[in-house]
Amino acid sequence: MVTAFLLLVFVLPGFCRPENPPDLPPGTGDINPLPLNSPEPVEGISDNLQMTLNFPGPLPGIRDEPPQRIFYLELAPGISYVPPMLLSVDQEGEERIFLWARYETASFKPPLYYSVRLGQTRNGKGWEAEMNHLKIYLKNTTREISRFSISHGYNQLFVNRLMYKGKVPVRVGAGVVIAHPENTIRGNMLEETGGIFGNGYYLAGPAILAGVRHRVNLTGWLFLSFSGNVTAAWASVKVSEGRASVPVVALQLQVAPGICTSFRKI
Repeated sequence: MVTAFLLLVFVLPGFCRPENPPDLPPGTGDINPLPLNSPEPVEGISDNLQMTLNFPGPLPGIRDEPPQRIFYLELAPGISYVPPMLLSVDQEGEERIFLWARYETASFKPPLYYSVRLGQTRNGKGWEAEMNHLKIYLKNTTREISRFSISHGYNQLFVNRLMYKGKVPVRVGAGVVIAHPENTIRGNMLEETGGIFGNGYYLAGPAILAGVRHRVNLTGWLFLSFSGNVTAAWASVKVSEGRASVPVVALQLQVAPGICTSFRKI
């Protein structure tokens, strides 16, 4: 605990710098460089120094510092909204059920809705891994579908590309759904066992993501990240003696505290 505290206080501060926007050359950071190529002579200096100021490139023996590679970790709670989607259920020996499902996401009800992101950027571009813990609860239950939720996670695992669209920082990603279904169909309750680790989690389908992002640096190593994302996914999950098709489009707004550090390539 003491070692971790000393690391946070003495090592990380000052390491994390703001990302360079796409139109700044590497190495400039937040510093406005002197106008070395100014054609106007400067009074009171020698001709040799004047030639140095007008030199059309890096000064001899001096090289630009390469851009920093920033590594970060952020935990992003927030709110989510899922519009009505078509739910279909197939059970052996029964007619297929179709329902225009209306879902509640209950973002602040345990288990909480959140995302965790681990990534790296350089000059505002980079890659990140994201785990998005989304939840859905069926509100308009019927006599046949008396309970339907994926509350321990309509989990979406993404690999995201971070870049700029013009001057707007964006992220796009693709990945998979790991779902934990809980349901009772025609009086038959699903046993929440099996799957990954035997705890009722299953690889269920594909997912994609697109969104915008903005970071505010609080200290040299602490920041707040604001993001708005749209995710679209399809999952095939278990029901008793059958399966359900569960497409989900989600609108997600998040505020993420995070920590970061950086390394400069030598």
